[in-house]
Amino acid sequence: MESQKPLMTNTLCRWGILVLLVVLIVSYVFLSSYFLNRENCLQQNTFEDESQPTSVLSSTGALFKAHIIRELPKNEQQWRMQSSSYFYPRHSKLNCTKWVVLTTVFEPEPAVYDFFKMSGWCVVVVGDNKTPRNYLELLAKDVPVKNNIAGNSIFLDVETQKQLPYKVAAALPWNHYSRKNIGYLYAIHHGAQTIYDTDDDNILIDPTQIQDSSAAFKKVQTFANHKSVPAALNLYPFFAPVNNDNRTTIDTMWPRGFPLDSIVASTSSNLSLVDFNGREPSVIQLLQQHDPDLDAIFRLTHSLPVYFKTNDKMIIVPINCYAPFNAQSTVWRRSGFWGLYLPMTVTGRVSDIWRSYFIQKILAMNNMSISYTSAKVRQDRNVHTYLGDFNSEQDLYLKSGELIKYLNQYQPKHTNEAGGKNSLELMQEWYELMVDMWKIDIIQMRDITLSRLWIEDLTNIHYSIGEIPSIQSH
Repeated sequence: MESQKPLMTNTLCRWGILVLLVVLIVSYVFLSSYFLNRENCLQQNTFEDESQPTSVLSSTGALFKAHIIRELPKNEQQWRMQSSSYFYPRHSKLNCTKWVVLTTVFEPEPAVYDFFKMSGWCVVVVGDNKTPRNYLELLAKDVPVKNNIAGNSIFLDVETQKQLPYKVAAALPWNHYSRKNIGYLYAIHHGAQTIYDTDDDNILIDPTQIQDSSAAFKKVQTFANHKSVPAALNLYPFFAPVNNDNRTTIDTMWPRGFPLDSIVASTSSNLSLVDFNGREPSVIQLLQQHDPDLDAIFRLTHSLPVYFKTNDKMIIVPINCYAPFNAQSTVWRRSGFWGLYLPMTVTGRVSDIWRSYFIQKILAMNNMSISYTSAKVRQDRNVHTYLGDFNSEQDLYLKSGELIKYLNQYQPKHTNEAGGKNSLELMQEWYELMVDMWKIDIIQMRDITLSRLWIEDLTNIHYSIGEIPSIQSH
């Protein structure tokens, strides 16, 4: 026993030294991280760096300011897409003029079954790493769906996406909402004239049809005096939102992406509507009942569900006004397909809203528009955590107001107003705007690369909307 004591003592000493080293290492890492973060915070709140798109206020912190902070290298500033005689081979024999496009990581939801049963529509479902590989097999358990799957639908699983010819398919990240871009290209490539852009938790109130034109609504209106309409336009009040009891009017309600500093001023009391008989809108935002598109701040501070009382109305958004719209329940006409691209260097909660603002600027420059309609969809929202949404929506809260101001004064470097534009010229205008969005730190460089690939893909599937009339001809 006496001989074992030194051995035990040595062992205990070694363990004691090891524990002490672990404690010291953990303490060093923690303290280093603490002081580094503290130093960064002090720098951010003490100095104004002209290379950053912020203005520092001594008492309230930093505000985003939309001004140019960087430029493309000279060898990339003149990028222009040329017309192409090359044509990507089609992946399948499907050829439909109307397509439903969605992406999912879940098993088939009730809404999806209705899409597959609709007459005259094809469906493309874009999978991701987490999507069940047997997605179509699960759908086929429903007999009416099983009878339609072969003739009007496609599920793009991971392996199928790798085989597609689209350049964006290889460049987009996995496990990101932006992979939906592949579905848009697939639909356009296979005959689309109309695309219903949706999610698998949005259920059509009338499961037999999608209202895809102004003719589906009894009233089509716009604002009587465009000059009195604010640049940031909140259209929710015009559709009479009410609480679940269907009696209590919600005085203040706004869509996700609407600038927070414009909410109080977004009253509709001094704005009147008149009948509209102009050009068909390029994008139609179908409102949602029950759990409409709201930001996390509204959801954290108000009770749900909520509903819209106004029926059978479409409101055309005036040119040079901006109303955010989503990728959950929107109808796109061929004239707007070039703007379907979802940015991937921002979160999924930001991507579709940024897209909506970008396209509205280019549409306005070409005398085209978007619209909101009465609710035609019920959203039974997939599982979300409101605080998680709040975290993902930070750019919307901090940047959307400045973005709208910037877009309102934005002037393109190259534009053709003397005569009709072609599709390539329109896409070039959109691309140059995307570059400006990078310059002011709304998106990041990888989206510029993908924007070029997007235009190349559209060109190589021979997307065209014909000649766009000049503004003077309207």
